[in-house]
Amino acid sequence: FTVLKEGIRADKELIFRARQVGGKKIDGFMNPQGVRKALADGATLRLSAVSDWHRTVREMAIEFMNAFPDNSVKSFVFYTPAGQRGMVPHRDPARVVVIQTEGEKQWTLFDAPEDRNSRAGIDIDPNSVVDSFCMQPGDVLYLPHSYPHAATATSATSSHVTYTLSEPTPLQLAETVINAWRATTAEDIFSRDPMMSSASRANVLADSMRKHLKDTDPADLVTRTVADFIVR
Repeated sequence: FTVLKEGIRADKELIFRARQVGGKKIDGFMNPQGVRKALADGATLRLSAVSDWHRTVREMAIEFMNAFPDNSVKSFVFYTPAGQRGMVPHRDPARVVVIQTEGEKQWTLFDAPEDRNSRAGIDIDPNSVVDSFCMQPGDVLYLPHSYPHAATATSATSSHVTYTLSEPTPLQLAETVINAWRATTAEDIFSRDPMMSSASRANVLADSMRKHLKDTDPADLVTRTVADFIVR
C-alpha cells in the first residue's frame, strides 16, 4: 500500500511500524493510527496487487488476462477523502481501466499529443484540459496508453478500482533473449580457444547472438517474456 497526497508520499515514520516476528524486529508493517491520521489530513490510500487477495477483483483481472494474453494486468484500489486527490496530473505507462465503486470522483483529461512519452510522467500542461466529467459508482473509464489525467474526490469519500494493462517493454524482451542465449550458448562459446583475442571474442559473440536472434520466434519471445517478468 501507499499513502500519498498530491503525488507526495506520507512520512514513512507515520504510516509504518516495526513488529517482533519470530523474535526478530521486522520493519514495514502498517501503522493503522498513522494511516488514519494521514487520511484525515487528506491523503489517499492506494492498495496494490488487489487481485492477490480480493476475489471479485481477481475474477475481473482474469477476464482481462484472457482478453489480452500478452499483457501485464495489475490491480489497484484508490481510497480518497472528499475534496482531495492522491496524484497530480500524470501519465501511466499502460492502458488504464477505472471502475468507480464508492462516492464520486471528478476526472480531468489533458491534451495527449501523438508524440507523447510512453513512460510514466508528470510533464503535463495544466492548461491543456480537453474534458472533465464526474464518475459515479458503476461507471467505467478507459484511458489509452500514457493518456494524461487527474482525479479528485468530490463532496464525499471516493474509492475506485484501477486495472493497468501493459505489454512487455523492449528491455524485458531483450533480457529474455539474452537469458535464453546464455542458457544454451554462453557457457561454452569460448571454451575451444581460451587464448582467443578480445576482438575475436567480440566477433564470435556477435555471430552467436545474430544466429540466436534469427532462430527466435517473436510470438514465443513475447510469451516467455510475459511469463518471466509479469507479476499478475
